[in-house]
Amino acid sequence: MMTRLVVHHCGIALGAWLLCLQATPARADGDDYFIPMLNPDGTAVFEGGYTGSVKDDKGRRVPDATIKIVVTVETAEGPYPLTLNTYSDVLGRYRSRDPKVVFADFIADDIAPGSIELIVMKDGYDVVRRITRGRVNKTGPFEIDFILREKPRESGAIPSR
Repeated sequence: MMTRLVVHHCGIALGAWLLCLQATPARADGDDYFIPMLNPDGTAVFEGGYTGSVKDDKGRRVPDATIKIVVTVETAEGPYPLTLNTYSDVLGRYRSRDPKVVFADFIADDIAPGSIELIVMKDGYDVVRRITRGRVNKTGPFEIDFILREKPRESGAIPSR
């Protein structure tokens, strides 16, 4: 009897938890994860942007890595790079705003897929692998993870950690 009562209450608690989980929007650092924008007609549109993680080749998180998003646009003087930086947090995760929104004043048309480059940089590390998850050549958000490898230290060098 007692076991049935405990199972019944656990089932109710689990159901309530799942209901709350379903109704909660994606959040990060207290902000909406996908920033809503409004069309001229008032309907909501969510920015594309980039999101992902930066880890080393042993699976450890890499905080404070710089993720540089470079959009090359054509101008009368030739190609011109527009740069947007974002950084990985203490958990090795990053997210950026949509370059189309950030650079809207400089870009007349849609951004050509080949004109966007993501570069990850962290002192003491080299990029080993880039993993693109999800849909490619669709609207964002785009999820791209990076795997880094610590550069070998010179003999006699003082460890950074």
